[in-house]
Amino acid sequence: MLVVLGLTSSIFFVLILVIHYLKRRWQQQDMQQKQVAEKPSAGLREVEEGNR
Repeated sequence: MLVVLGLTSSIFFVLILVIHYLKRRWQQQDMQQKQVAEKPSAGLREVEEGNR
């Protein structure tokens, strides 16, 4: 019985670690995509201001 309990808790612990790692990776990817998306728009603003 204790072996089953130990295995179950170990599996849940590993799942928590995997989910935490995936969330961090997704947040880093989102930050990189936002940075890439902001760069071209800043360039367009400079061009528009230069034309005025």
